[in-house]
Amino acid sequence: MSTQNAPALLGGGRAKSESVPYFPLNGVWEATFEGDCGRPYKYSIKMEGRQSGNAVLFKGTADLGQADGGVYDWIGRANNTDFIGFYTNAFSTGFFNLKRTN
Repeated sequence: MSTQNAPALLGGGRAKSESVPYFPLNGVWEATFEGDCGRPYKYSIKMEGRQSGNAVLFKGTADLGQADGGVYDWIGRANNTDFIGFYTNAFSTGFFNLKRTN
């Protein structure tokens, strides 16, 4: 997946990111975001998710470390082509819109 303007949640600036969500058990999904925004980054996060039509609705909290803004709370939705979300942390509020590239 890629994003036009990656927010702080993905390291800030312009970035390309890959997300590989999967559904193990009990409504817990996991995704790995990896890319470059002037420096490499890689985050693996777990999130709660539930199916709603052709999309999955997510919510979660992730600690990306002090250098990347600390703890984020966010909500979002994903389908076969998009992963869209809104986030907040102690320093900012924003959104991300990732699109599948392959």
